Amino acid sequence: MSQTFAFEDPTPAAGSPFRVGSVAGEEFGGYAEAEVPDRELELFELLQAHLESEAGDEPEALEYDEGREYEDPEAAAYELDDPEAAEYELDDPEYEEPALGEAENPVARFFRLPIDAIDALGKGSYAAAVALLGTAGHRSENDLTNVIFYFRHPEVLGRKILPHERDLQRDWLQIRNTIVRPILQRRTTPSTTPDTPGRISISSAGLRWYGTDEATPELLAFMRAVYDKQVALSQGPFVDTLPESAVKRVEGGHRALAAAADAAISMLAAARADLEKEGRTDLVVGITSAYRSAAEQYAIWQGKGQGGKRGFPYYYRESAKARQATAGGEHSPAAVLLLAKLMKKYIAAPGYSNHQDGLAFDLGIAQKGRPLKKINTAAWFHEWLVNNAARFDFHPYPTEAWHWVYRPTPTGTKESESWQPDEVPPQDQWSDNLDPEDPELPEPELPDNLEPD
Repeated sequence: MSQTFAFEDPTPAAGSPFRVGSVAGEEFGGYAEAEVPDRELELFELLQAHLESEAGDEPEALEYDEGREYEDPEAAAYELDDPEAAEYELDDPEYEEPALGEAENPVARFFRLPIDAIDALGKGSYAAAVALLGTAGHRSENDLTNVIFYFRHPEVLGRKILPHERDLQRDWLQIRNTIVRPILQRRTTPSTTPDTPGRISISSAGLRWYGTDEATPELLAFMRAVYDKQVALSQGPFVDTLPESAVKRVEGGHRALAAAADAAISMLAAARADLEKEGRTDLVVGITSAYRSAAEQYAIWQGKGQGGKRGFPYYYRESAKARQATAGGEHSPAAVLLLAKLMKKYIAAPGYSNHQDGLAFDLGIAQKGRPLKKINTAAWFHEWLVNNAARFDFHPYPTEAWHWVYRPTPTGTKESESWQPDEVPPQDQWSDNLDPEDPELPEPELPDNLEPD
């Protein structure tokens, strides 16, 4: 038995509704499937081709606002100017007109969406957007899928997915099965505690290819499989973007959890005072990296803004020979595992970076007038930290001379007891000059130990 869902065609000239549907009890998705099953695609096409009239029992549909003038600006997903996490609960959501810069995608001009949902879509937080829309009363699986789909594909907004556009059909089905449906099922599951939707990871469905060559469907599927595998391999809890109210500016553009920021400010002031006492006016010390939100790490992982010279495009290119030699070829499951392990070594999965809890700092030193460089064990600042950092509740990360973590002495409070030591890699991986998470450093070569036998 199939379900159908109402959706208004926003094309002014046509003015007629069309439907897409889902088949109850069937699941589609996953990297291992090379092709969408023909039956699923046939159902998809048939359901699109027929108008249905049984929408009386449907939940509230997302409203198309005819008063808004259609424009087609370039989609602007993953903007990182505002790292504040989306609020997941709305007592009385307001459908206000988005401020300039918040509605660059045409979807925001066609449908009246809560401003928080638009913000979440713009950051690539699709699960959060679904949760927000659900809180606002929207329960249609089809409508929610379409909002994300058209946000990702604004060039086809206002028309049907054509029978030959199988890549678009696959994407629609993947969004429905891996993002929308799980969120709706979770929200309808009885619970003894208040429903506060939250992410356990950032979905791979929002990944974009920022390399210089063409992004084929096979490449995008492989990229998402590598991301999902790396997330599965990551250790420790997922740390989502911290609320804006929880972080505080330290200096420059660097921020941290408020308590850690205060301690860092005091520690840097003391170090600079000692520099002056010793007459080392030729040196400056400071921070090279601090808090990074999960959204920022998501962009770093993709290599966004780097012209394909960083992130996934770089490691995809550098691992080509090794991947081609794996059983099954360059996009095989073995190749997925190889590249996931490689990227895990140098770029943490979003939500799993040491910099995402707001407690870690990379510290630097330089000649006055020169850019800061991360300290090594021979630096004046490193020696000073070894002798003084504990006074400010900062502790070293053994494998990286520049990486120091704020970890105050436990006081018996729940918050202090929740801080755990960072994972320490084997000693043969220790280094004074390679930061596996710093996107500003030159990218390392493919390690020999990841070459296939």
